[in-house]
Amino acid sequence: IRAYRARDFDLVIGFGMAHFYRRIAHIAALLGAPFVIQECTNPTAMVRLLRRLSDAHSDVEAMWLRQAVLAQARAVRFTSSGYAESADARVHRNVYAFYNSFSITAARTFYGDADRSRKVICVGALKNANKNGAVVAREFGEFVRRNEAWALRYYGTNNYREEFEAACAVNPSADIRDEGVETDITRIYADAYALIIPSFEEGLPNVVVEAFSFGVPCIGFEDCEGVRQLVRDGENGLLVERGDDGALQRALRRISDPDCRERLSRGAYEFAKRNFGFEQWRTNWLQLVHHAIHGLDRDGRRISDEGEFRQTWDRLLESYRIVC
Repeated sequence: IRAYRARDFDLVIGFGMAHFYRRIAHIAALLGAPFVIQECTNPTAMVRLLRRLSDAHSDVEAMWLRQAVLAQARAVRFTSSGYAESADARVHRNVYAFYNSFSITAARTFYGDADRSRKVICVGALKNANKNGAVVAREFGEFVRRNEAWALRYYGTNNYREEFEAACAVNPSADIRDEGVETDITRIYADAYALIIPSFEEGLPNVVVEAFSFGVPCIGFEDCEGVRQLVRDGENGLLVERGDDGALQRALRRISDPDCRERLSRGAYEFAKRNFGFEQWRTNWLQLVHHAIHGLDRDGRRISDEGEFRQTWDRLLESYRIVC
């Protein structure tokens, strides 16, 4: 800390992983610099992580710990506008919400092409229990009983081989295959008809963004926080209810209509172009940093003094004490 303090930083930016989250304010104070915090996941997951990895004894305590840290920050960055409402209203003027930047590929679309590949993909869906990938193989096996021309391909690390094989056994004749790790995303997405993301929870799922950049629409569950921040039902993909048996099969039948797929594909690519460009992301970050260094809020208005942060912090701590 002494070595870093000697470098006289203008600003400290912390990317808010839970084990580090509550230390950022102390580190910034020791360095004599204001700080910015970015949360790298959705707010619900952040609270849960804070409870597990800090001294909070309940989700309520973890929530107030999070709010207290946000209140001390010169600026707070969320990866989706839908997450901004999770911050206390008293700190909203210092909240910035914008998507990450991704390379936007020229969409390789095959609208109306009778020979188009009927390849549905799952990417990273067998990595851990949260990704919930085996459910897709089971549902897809039922779908292809009446739609034999379709294929399902998995990409990424497979840590659930037994569960995956059992799901494939629902319909052994279904064309389902694990392709393993593929580093060339063009080979994954360029000829894909649709992506299915069955996760229980996400922050800002890269696989959806990658799919959109290729004009590939997505099917996901509406209760998945990160997925519903990106997928607009009927516009760039389809959202289905997790507890509804056969919902994935019905979504596949719906998207198998060429007109529906064309509309969703165009919507996916346009969404990517509007939201994930590098220059837009760069401008947002530079504005955030400029405002934070110069004591300005999101709208460029001057924050009168550091006392405002202290007062907000004290009010939130009082709320925390009352609740607990």
